[in-house]
Amino acid sequence: MAELDADKLFVITPEGQTDEQVRELLASLPLWNNLSAVKQNRVYQVASGHWINSAYNANLAILKDVLDTVEK
Repeated sequence: MAELDADKLFVITPEGQTDEQVRELLASLPLWNNLSAVKQNRVYQVASGHWINSAYNANLAILKDVLDTVEK
């Protein structure tokens, strides 16, 4: 992940976990806190739903999520 160092990250919150639980887990990882997107507060949490589905409509929903986020 360090090699990628993206300027935006989308993090999937698994079913049964809260966004806060995922944030706490990631924050405990030394590498996580050194990523540009984390430093710039450009991490976006999304529900697992369509993000783990490869169907056509799910992919359209993912694109919508990404575009809605980028256009903010």
